[in-house]
Amino acid sequence: MLTLLASSFFVVTCVQADDVAITVQLDGAPEGKKETLLSGLSIVQQQTNKRLPIKRLKRLHQQANDELSQMLEVYGYYKSNISSQLQQIDDQWLATYQLELAEPVTIGTVSITIEGAALQDKSFQRLLANFPLQVGDVFNHERYEVAKKSLLRLAAERGYFDGELTEHKVEVNLASNQSNVFLNYQSGQRYVFAATAFPSTVVDYGLLLRLTPIKQGEPYLASKVLKLRNNLNNSGYFKACLLYTSPSPRD
Repeated sequence: MLTLLASSFFVVTCVQADDVAITVQLDGAPEGKKETLLSGLSIVQQQTNKRLPIKRLKRLHQQANDELSQMLEVYGYYKSNISSQLQQIDDQWLATYQLELAEPVTIGTVSITIEGAALQDKSFQRLLANFPLQVGDVFNHERYEVAKKSLLRLAAERGYFDGELTEHKVEVNLASNQSNVFLNYQSGQRYVFAATAFPSTVVDYGLLLRLTPIKQGEPYLASKVLKLRNNLNNSGYFKACLLYTSPSPRD
């Protein structure tokens, strides 16, 4: 009997990636923002990849314009012209980006509405009087986010645990080159401290009370909770203290 054996031959071709040396140059960036813009570019993030395929390098160069445009908007530059060039010089690749910036968008309106118990809270009144966003400032998305968080942080520190930002938006008008900021914070009621309870311990209860800056029924303050923890930790009676707060909503 004759048996035929079929054989298969596979030919694998390996193409070695070229050694790529990339230099990226950026000109015309806003003052103090050049390094931030460069670090946000994908082509810079791949700069140390010596085995980067040339096709991939060219795609990264093409998308750099969009990346720069998006990052510039964060700092208020919505109208920017970006010219770019990618050229090979011997065994080096040079990617250059030239920015031509128009006037940045400024803040035309800052409308902040506080509703609920926080409206009468002097700490909120001081925050609004010195709010991080002011009419005429260059609009900056990072500062806008910080401003929003300052409202929420103050609310958490002062016991408005049911509060929320029901409106937080920015309208950018490129025709007038201005932005309008709208924030509405619904605080709800401010919480008060319930009774302070201590677990069973050999430490005299009267001493624990003297270490406690918190009074039942007074408005919640995160700083008093922190002070209580510090008092207990510094008393020498405890290795470490964990506090659980259970404030009650004010009627």
